[in-house]
Amino acid sequence: MTTLSQENIKKNWELYEKLPQELKEALLSPSTAESIGNVCEKNEVDLPSDISLLVGEVLLGILPPENFQERIEKELDVEKEKAKQIAEEINRYVFFPVKASLEILYSQKNKKAEEKIIEEIKPEVSEEKNLPKKKVFVPKEIGLQMKTANPIVKERSASSDSYREQID
Repeated sequence: MTTLSQENIKKNWELYEKLPQELKEALLSPSTAESIGNVCEKNEVDLPSDISLLVGEVLLGILPPENFQERIEKELDVEKEKAKQIAEEINRYVFFPVKASLEILYSQKNKKAEEKIIEEIKPEVSEEKNLPKKKVFVPKEIGLQMKTANPIVKERSASSDSYREQID
């Protein structure tokens, strides 16, 4: 695994400053470091500093916890079963005690990402009454054709409806 560049250290510090207190404490806690060391020793993996960097990414909100095991496998070249065991133990000893804060952190990140996507794909606005245009299928004699229509529905009188049954 590569070391952090000065730019990444600065970005991580900015993220750290915005974290809830519980996550700040977990990041710098000696018990977190001890747990990581114990998990690595138990699983006979000599990568505590690399695992620590990945744990830090999760606690900073960079790496979603559900991707933690995959990153251990791919970046640290750890076999799947061993990576699974490491991820489960780190989840139990490090992430679970701060689960509520992590859920809030990642829900806020997801909300911001959704807002950004929505902002990028704002609907076209029709000139008539600034209503968004909608795509609708309009049947024709041969096949269907895609047309843009305004969402305004004009009311029809009952007498002009050729499909309406007559009441005697």
